[in-house]
Amino acid sequence: MFKYKFYLVCLFCLYSTIACAEGIVIDQARIPTAPPSASVMAAYLSITNKTKESIRISHFSSSAFKKIEVHLSSIDARGIARMRQAAKLVINSSKTLEMKSGSYHLMLFEPLQKIKINDKIPFKLILKSKKEIKFEASVVESTNAINHKHHH
Repeated sequence: MFKYKFYLVCLFCLYSTIACAEGIVIDQARIPTAPPSASVMAAYLSITNKTKESIRISHFSSSAFKKIEVHLSSIDARGIARMRQAAKLVINSSKTLEMKSGSYHLMLFEPLQKIKINDKIPFKLILKSKKEIKFEASVVESTNAINHKHHH
């Protein structure tokens, strides 16, 4: 039964924007646009662990950025927004980690190419086990840009 479900998941992956590797599914990977002079951008995605064991994320890489870090945003007891680099990232069996604004997310440092809307940026998720999962993130219009447009 497990093999059947695994093949169904991977068949679905062939016909969607999802990256799938041995029970680890990456979906909704996106990079909001930033001003052309920006040296730091963010990326958001969903990682689902469909394996029977916890997975430990080592790091992310991309040929489009000099460095990538996983960060966690939170609001402290005084209501002040804080962001810090996440020391370790574990996704338990049958769980999903949603990387989104205000939570875990990728910080993308020093773009090595011009990043523009509709680009597909290649990434690798590298697990502590050394397994690599390749995926692409779509560059999308920033919601900040949408919210700041003026209507006359």
